[in-house]
Parts: sequence; structure tokens; C-alpha cells
Amino acid sequence: MIGAVAAPLGSPKFAVALSGAPATKPATCCLGLKTTSLELGFMDAPGCHLLLSLDLLLGTTTDSSGKALQSLPIPPVPSFAGLILYAEWYVVDPAINKAGIGTSGGLAITILK
Repeated sequence: MIGAVAAPLGSPKFAVALSGAPATKPATCCLGLKTTSLELGFMDAPGCHLLLSLDLLLGTTTDSSGKALQSLPIPPVPSFAGLILYAEWYVVDPAINKAGIGTSGGLAITILK
């Protein structure tokens, strides 16, 4: 499951959260400016989808309960107000499928004034 913590302009506390993932595995929080829909079955990851442009990739590790939180401050730039960011998580785990990756659902995040 994917979620976000408030996204107001100038916020140092903006974060994208992941839960329900395999414990203690490498994970990447992906942020993009555009949506897409690419099913990854062709690379042995059935049921996984690339849902956004890969504009920013932030690596971390899930904790012992399968959760991760990626913080990213939002600069106080007025032109960012109303900007929509798209988020998705990728987790590495050979037990998931032959490709060893799993994906979360996608999330649209609007930067507020």
C-alpha cells in the first residue's frame, strides 16, 4: 500500500509511505511528472506495472514490518503550487517473481499552497 504525508508548498515534512511489503528488502520510491501504464510481465514480473515517468528515484530499505518512508522537502517555490507528482514504490525480493521485483499501486500527489 502506498500513501503520502501532507504536500504543502515549503513543507520539510512531505513523505511517501509504503506498507505491506516484504520485510528488510531494498525499495525504491519513484516520483514522476507524467503517468504511463506498462505491464512488466514481459520481464517476468507478472502483475507489476510501471505507472509513471521515472524522474526521481530514491532508494531505501523496508523495515522489519515491511514499511518504508521516503521524506523529501518541498521548496517554497510559488510555481510549484498545483503541481501534480505521481509516486510508486518498487521492492526487490527474489521470492516475488522471476524478475525479483514487486510494485505498489500508484498515487497522485498535488502540491498545495
